[in-house]
Amino acid sequence: MEQIIDNLSSNEELGQKAKVNTYDDFRHAFVRSFDKSIVEEYSKNTKFYGKLLRDESFKANLMDMIMFDIYEKLRNQDVV
Repeated sequence: MEQIIDNLSSNEELGQKAKVNTYDDFRHAFVRSFDKSIVEEYSKNTKFYGKLLRDESFKANLMDMIMFDIYEKLRNQDVV
């Protein structure tokens, strides 16, 4: 899970979306990026990431737990 958080927190495109969108609008971009991160990390931990892919409730709960923190972090980062 930490790798997903790191991937999302360093995603420049997602960072731009956090800066110019409300939290609710950011959610749409976040969900796509979250799904992409799951697929990218799947081979590193098939049991955990497989559960995320199979269990929508588990995935939704995890996204809800980390999304606001990532949004705030990206929104407050200085543009490089």
